[in-house]
Amino acid sequence: MINTTEKRKPAATVRDGNLKIVLWPQEGQHGPYFTANFVRSYKTENGWNESSSIRATDLPRLASLAQLAYVELMGLQSLERAKRMAQAVPA
Repeated sequence: MINTTEKRKPAATVRDGNLKIVLWPQEGQHGPYFTANFVRSYKTENGWNESSSIRATDLPRLASLAQLAYVELMGLQSLERAKRMAQAVPA
């Protein structure tokens, strides 16, 4: 279960250059689940910034990155299921 009093941390981040996908743990009515944020970093004269707007030329890289994020997500979900099953087993 997610502790909402602590600052939330991403469950995982996958990156390819200036693109990244951040996987966030969530708590829902039917238990925990994950959401994904797509982020593009870019530099201006004022420093580094992030945007959720992805350039068309970045889409092929983003597609590959999304596949990696999906594999990571499947692993996170397996761990979450294992934790719930371990908690359900009487000691």
